[in-house]
Amino acid sequence: MKKTLLAILLAVALIVIPVGSALALPSDTVTITATPTYISIDVTQTDFDFGVVAVSSFNDTTTSGPKGVGGTAGADDYFDIVNTSTIDIDIEIYSDSWDGGANDWTWGASDADTGQLNASTDQGSTWSINVPNSASNVLLFDGLVALTDDSFDLQLEAPSSFSYGNAQQTIVTVSATAD
Repeated sequence: MKKTLLAILLAVALIVIPVGSALALPSDTVTITATPTYISIDVTQTDFDFGVVAVSSFNDTTTSGPKGVGGTAGADDYFDIVNTSTIDIDIEIYSDSWDGGANDWTWGASDADTGQLNASTDQGSTWSINVPNSASNVLLFDGLVALTDDSFDLQLEAPSSFSYGNAQQTIVTVSATAD
């Protein structure tokens, strides 16, 4: 009798509880991710003050002080550019005109009331990049790999003479384009 009862329960269980292919899912999902190409940079130091400069002097961010934002005079005060893009990029640089209030310097190689900026990508070993005074950018870095960083320094070629004592300032713009 126990065997018969067990056989009946087993038969009912097989009918009520589906087996085999009935346990397989009729569909499944696949997650698709797409990251857009975008260009983005971050310059970690956004200002620098050369302080008082002498005529015909060459002042640069590798040896001059005080450093613009919380730094130490005489430190390796380079500007760090972080490529936060998803692609490799080129970095270009240019500068606005000098602004000294009523008495502005002229942009160019050292002369009377004339000064310019140069850039270095090797921590001041060479100053081979003349930062132009226009929206005509010059190449600073070629092929900066995505999610990496590099640094540059700036050098001020002070005028050979000063006709007035107004502090001068300029805005340097670095921009990124696809490599």
